[in-house]
Amino acid sequence: MKASGRPDVVEAVLRDHRTAPIDERLRATLTFLEKAVTAPDALRAADADEARAGGGSDRALEDA
Repeated sequence: MKASGRPDVVEAVLRDHRTAPIDERLRATLTFLEKAVTAPDALRAADADEARAGGGSDRALEDA
């Protein structure tokens, strides 16, 4: 689901990306990004692997 032009979706993501009405690829990428921001010292290759398994692309993870 594209969030552009959808303030309700954007608000839902800002509240909690885990329950927002977004596709799983974006959810996986946001989960990775959340850990990268909140616990960067705990970020491991396994976190990227998990994001990829959820559909996140290498490009999305790099951009995040």
